[in-house]
Amino acid sequence: MQRNHLILAFSLLLFCACGPEPAPPEVPATPAAAPSPKPGPKPEPTAAPSPKPEPAPLVAPVLPKIEDTARSDAPAELKAAAELLGQKQWQKAKDELAAKMKEIDRRGALDVRAQAHAMMGQAQAMLGDVKEADREYRKVLPLWDKPREAAKKLMALEKKDEAAGKRRVAYVVDATGEALFYLAEKSRARAEEKPFPDYAGAGEPNDLDHHVSKKVRGWLDVRLGAVRKAQEEYARIEALKPEPPPKWSIVAASRRGAMHAVIVHAFRTTPLPAEWKDKQDASPYKAPEAPVGPVLTWEQVRTRYRAALRAAMEPLVPVAVEAYTACQQLSAKHGRVEPFSKSCDDWLKGNAAASAAAEAAQEVPPPVPAKAPEPKPAPAKDKPSEKAPEPKPAPAKDKPSEKAPEPKPAPAKEKTPPAKEPEDI
Repeated sequence: MQRNHLILAFSLLLFCACGPEPAPPEVPATPAAAPSPKPGPKPEPTAAPSPKPEPAPLVAPVLPKIEDTARSDAPAELKAAAELLGQKQWQKAKDELAAKMKEIDRRGALDVRAQAHAMMGQAQAMLGDVKEADREYRKVLPLWDKPREAAKKLMALEKKDEAAGKRRVAYVVDATGEALFYLAEKSRARAEEKPFPDYAGAGEPNDLDHHVSKKVRGWLDVRLGAVRKAQEEYARIEALKPEPPPKWSIVAASRRGAMHAVIVHAFRTTPLPAEWKDKQDASPYKAPEAPVGPVLTWEQVRTRYRAALRAAMEPLVPVAVEAYTACQQLSAKHGRVEPFSKSCDDWLKGNAAASAAAEAAQEVPPPVPAKAPEPKPAPAKDKPSEKAPEPKPAPAKDKPSEKAPEPKPAPAKEKTPPAKEPEDI
């Protein structure tokens, strides 16, 4: 028994001396590699700035030639000559008319005479004989000096057929309209002889302003004076009685629009000097209205010039639009579609977009003014009277609206009686 106790004690002593079996040394954990970031989208290469879009092409006015239009109906005696003119066989038409002219002048009815001389005038004009063309067309005009009396004579020739009488009247009115158009065209040609004064300087702003205010406006005043004279000639067509001839009314309205549209187009398309037409850097010039400011870029110089031209041109655009619109309306009213009415449609449609694009492209950036000095802070004011008053509480409802000095607290036993209102005077 005692032996067993000794063995047990010895075993315990041995166990404590040796200790538990040592645990294997801990190996420091290798830190987990951070997850590699997911590759993002590759940055796209920066696109080069796109160039400014070119403005819409400007539609030039088209001036049709009268020989490109079909002739109106002609009296039976002149059908052969009318067909030759329609085929542009000018010499044959002239010979056909010359063979009959003496007899027509001696015995022909008024409508036949008017049409014969108008046809001969066209043949001579197309053959280049301006003097003879003038003479023939001027023979037409006196035949309709007194339209009411002349119309009665023509209607009397067709007592049983009113429609035939009206056709005779229409022949004379048509021939008169043709003669008036021929003479108005000569006035228009004279108005358009002098070309637009293009600028050829270095681009200095004061020089540009002088060019526009003197040379361009001087040219414009002369041109518009000549245009007004031509307009008076075209207006005679639209005043013909008993009513204006449909064909020549459309032609006259087309030409009125074209005379102004031609000027507008000259303003829009005048070239810039090649020396600074395409320059993009800074110019050596400053804006006259900002002499201490930065220099203008060449683009600003160009846009200043275009803006000055546009200011002189703008009043002409509504005039052209009005005349071309009248041309459209007359074409629709009479059901006539031919080169003259088509020229009105084309200009109005083409320039509706072109005008807007051209104006947007020619907007003038305002000149950069000189940098103003920064304002100095105001000195502090130490006077109590100049300080902003502190907000006071709103007065009580039963007190007058005017602010009074704050009342001193009244004795508790006595109350201040309310002030009496002043009596009306």
